[in-house]
Amino acid sequence: MDAPYHSGNTIEGKPARKIHEIDVQELFCPGMVLDMRPCAKPNTAFTIDELQAAIDAVGRPIEDGDAVMLRTGQER
Repeated sequence: MDAPYHSGNTIEGKPARKIHEIDVQELFCPGMVLDMRPCAKPNTAFTIDELQAAIDAVGRPIEDGDAVMLRTGQER
């Protein structure tokens, strides 16, 4: 998990939280993994169409409160 503070010191105009400020209960929620490996290229953003294709492959839309994880294969 990456703390919001890692992306900048403010999020939506509010101070970004550090990892110790996130309650573990917030981490238990419905979610999905989008397999982005077929279109993952170093230093290249995913397109809307690529993201939508990965969502469609899961078989359900992203719902409010879902955690969305991107499987890029870049850990190799």
